[in-house]
Amino acid sequence: MDLTDFGKNGFSFVVKRYIYLESDIKGISISLKNNNNSAYLINSSILFNDDDKNVPIVNKDRERTPFMILPPLYRLEPSSEYSWNIRRISEGSNDMALPKDRESLFWIAFRAVPLKDSKIEEKKSVSLTITPTFFFKLIYRPESIMALENKDVIDDVIVEKVNENIVINNKSPLYMTFEYLKVGEVEIKNDGRAITVKPFSTVSVEAPKNVQGKLSWRFNDENFFIIKDKEY
Repeated sequence: MDLTDFGKNGFSFVVKRYIYLESDIKGISISLKNNNNSAYLINSSILFNDDDKNVPIVNKDRERTPFMILPPLYRLEPSSEYSWNIRRISEGSNDMALPKDRESLFWIAFRAVPLKDSKIEEKKSVSLTITPTFFFKLIYRPESIMALENKDVIDDVIVEKVNENIVINNKSPLYMTFEYLKVGEVEIKNDGRAITVKPFSTVSVEAPKNVQGKLSWRFNDENFFIIKDKEY
């Protein structure tokens, strides 16, 4: 899959969810290209997921995750591309063990720190440094469900309107993300984000008030391609 270009003066990367199969003993790779005119120091890390909000947990005192990304620091020169390697840490300790019957969700984080020309910086009394951070979903898929893909389990996700709420019951072992979820023409979000439901769980979201119409939805797959439309 080709890198997606986000501007002549920016970064290029593949827009997808990174699936780590239990059989990937040599790890998986993720690439980033620097389209800027200056070098950046890329600080990479793997973060836990907040299962209530489905966002990365970002803090200085975070626990060690069951994955490592190498190298953690890399100088990315102008107009250059680099591939990082993500590997599973041994399950020798209980805190590194992951469920065998369902997916586990983590986040890949790239923090891009611009490296300034010291001669130019000496001439400036005040400077503002913008440090972009990019997040990508990292999904661990154990051996028992390695053959499954999102398209295989869409019928295992039950969506229905119950009183004033939309109830989503994910009976599958996979994380399922909606391309959209609508009542009539009104789209339902989770704090402005697409709704993701973790494996074997039920989520209830408030239905839009005073809106008539069918309940409709669409899932996307691991590479953000559309699977198919459904309605209730």
